[in-house]
Amino acid sequence: MPEKPHFDWVPTPELIAGSNLTAFLRQVGENSYESLADRADADPAWLMERVFEFCDFRFYRRWDRMLDTSRGIEWARWCVGGTTNVVLNCIDRHRDTPAWEREFLVWEGEDPRARRSLTRNDRSSVVPSVPRRPDAASSASLASAMAPSSMCAPAKCSRCLPFGPFAATRHASKTAKSRSKSRSL
Repeated sequence: MPEKPHFDWVPTPELIAGSNLTAFLRQVGENSYESLADRADADPAWLMERVFEFCDFRFYRRWDRMLDTSRGIEWARWCVGGTTNVVLNCIDRHRDTPAWEREFLVWEGEDPRARRSLTRNDRSSVVPSVPRRPDAASSASLASAMAPSSMCAPAKCSRCLPFGPFAATRHASKTAKSRSKSRSL
């Protein structure tokens, strides 16, 4: 009886040649995954810098030091001195490109004819607002939670939360000063 292969599925040579991993290996000058893994083990900061370059991950301020293990490997700090934001990398990077007007969020309801979509450009004008009357808040919040435009709210809010050493403290301070109140169902 022939021996069973180690994997149930093996990608075709064409699929391997067109993969992101193969493109990454080419870009960093490595011949195999094993050689990449060896180099990454020896220099993890090198790997992360190459990954950020390959993925075109953007920073408002580039890091001063990619990896700081001065307090021990268990307390490693990455991108020391750098600041970035998820909105910069997921939304704003597409401004003034064809992707800005392409659909990025598609919602389909139970009825196949019920379909709504948003472009990155649409998202800023469709984020639902919460009613001010307490008796209406519960039902409106529940309804808007299922709306496709609700998916844009976290991105819109995160624009004001750059990552950095004191981002969480800054956000908590701003929230306290604004006397924001949250409601849960």
